[in-house]
Parts: sequence; structure tokens; C-alpha cells
Amino acid sequence: MDYLLETYVKDSSLFPPSMWCHPETGNKKTTKVCERFHREFGEYFYTSHPDIFKFLDVVTAFQAKVYMKILATARPVVATKRIKQLQKKVDKLKQLFDEGKLEVREYVHEMAMRYQPVNV
Repeated sequence: MDYLLETYVKDSSLFPPSMWCHPETGNKKTTKVCERFHREFGEYFYTSHPDIFKFLDVVTAFQAKVYMKILATARPVVATKRIKQLQKKVDKLKQLFDEGKLEVREYVHEMAMRYQPVNV
């Protein structure tokens, strides 16, 4: 348990919570990036061995789609009312933990409940 605290939970840790669980970063983390790319890229083809012209058309279209996603994420994230409420609750939990009013298990459980996975 000390390893988790020293590595991920405390502000002075190697990977502090602000790095991996901050709702305002807008990051949609996934562990299956390669599989997702392969699936999305494969959806453009209707045969297993397309000709070179079809392949180049698909690569160009896919590149345009990726550029649009990149440009869309470049906009600043506006903190919604829900994000502000979530941040207040997280700050309160952190304060209680720092004051010793929350055990490690309770703190981790409550933080996990605040950050449910987001479907993309």
C-alpha cells in the first residue's frame, strides 16, 4: 500500500493524481490504442487486398479524419458545472485524507467512484 501512496496518490509522488486523474485535461485514456486504430482503419476497406489507388484514397481520408480530431482537441476545455462540482469533491476528499480523517482504502475507493470510464 505504501508503494501506491508514494507512486500515485500523494502530491509529491512520482505520478501525482493531477497527472492521471484530472477531469479538466480532457484526456480520454485507453489501453488499446493500436487495436482501435486497426479496427477503424480496417473499416474503410471492403476487400482484404484493395488496389493501390483505393488504399491511397483511404489513407488520405483517414489522415483528414485524424487532423480534424487533433484540431478539435486543441480548443481550450471549458470547466462545466459538473466538472467544477467534481473538482470540489475531489479537493475535499484530498483534504480529509491529508488530515488523516480517511483511511487509504476509503480514499482510493472514493476517488475511483469519482472517475468512472468515459465512452468515446
